[in-house]
Amino acid sequence: MLFRVLSFDPTRIKIASRNGLGVVEKKTTETEYIQFQQAIDHLKAHPINLAGNITVTPAPLIEWQPGEMVLVTQYCDGINLEQMLRVIQEQSERQKWIEMFRDLFLGFKKTGFLWGDCAPRNMIYDPESATIHIVDFERKLVLLDGPPSRDLFTRYVRNYSLEEFASFLLKGEVRSLFDSLLHHERQQKIQQSEIASNRKKALLSTLLGENNTYWISDVVYVEELMASAATPFIVNGKFFFPMDIIDQVSEREGVNAYVKLVSTLVELGDIERYEFLTNEERGYV
Repeated sequence: MLFRVLSFDPTRIKIASRNGLGVVEKKTTETEYIQFQQAIDHLKAHPINLAGNITVTPAPLIEWQPGEMVLVTQYCDGINLEQMLRVIQEQSERQKWIEMFRDLFLGFKKTGFLWGDCAPRNMIYDPESATIHIVDFERKLVLLDGPPSRDLFTRYVRNYSLEEFASFLLKGEVRSLFDSLLHHERQQKIQQSEIASNRKKALLSTLLGENNTYWISDVVYVEELMASAATPFIVNGKFFFPMDIIDQVSEREGVNAYVKLVSTLVELGDIERYEFLTNEERGYV
C-alpha cells in the first residue's frame, strides 16, 4: 500500500510486483531520473550517518523506462515520517525525531547535498536496517564537493523545506528545529525565477506587487507567513493540521484562493483558525 501524504498524486504513482519484489512505478521526467541517479552516487561517495548508526540513502533504483517516462524504484518497508509526525503526540518522542531531523539537515550541509524535495513525506525509516530511504527528486538538486556557504544553505532550506516541515511540527518544535539551522541572510535582491513555489510568488505579488526581483527580507517574511499558516496546533487534545485543508482549497481553487486563505489565517488565534478551516472544509463535502 502507498503512504497517504500531502501532495501525493495517485494518477502518477502506483505499486506493482516484479518477481515477488514490491516496486513503485512513477510517471515523471527524465530530469528526476538523472537527479535520482546523481543522488545515489553522491551519497555513496559522501555517506551520511546519524545517531544510532542510521544511514541515509535513496530508495534502490531499478530502472528508467524512457518510452513510458516511468521511474521504477524498490518499494521500501518502514515508517513514512510524515505519517509518523501525524501520529506521535508524546513530547519526548517527538523531540527525539526533531533532533534526528536537525542532524539530517546538518548531514546534508556537511556533504553538500542540497535536496529540493526534502520533506517528511519523502523519507521512510526502516528500523530493522536502521536506514532512512529518501525518495522524490523532481525539484532542484545541488551537489557540492564540500559544505555550501551559510547563505546558500539557509536559502535552500527556507525555499524548499521550511513550510514542508512546519506543516507537521508545533510552533515550539519549528523553532527547536530551525533556529539553529537558519541564519540571518544578507540583504540582497532575489530573482522571481529563483523562487520555486507558485504560492509563494502569488503571496509576494499580492503583498508587494508584481516584480521581477524582491528583497530577501521580503521573501523571508512571506516564507514565515506560509510556515505559520501551515503549522499545526492542538484542539481538544488532538493535533489539527491546517495544511490538509489549505492544500485542498488551493488545489481546487488555485493560488489566489491560497493567498486569501493564508492572509486570513495569520490574523487568527488557534481556535479561530480551527473554526474557520473546518467551515472551509465543510464547503467541499
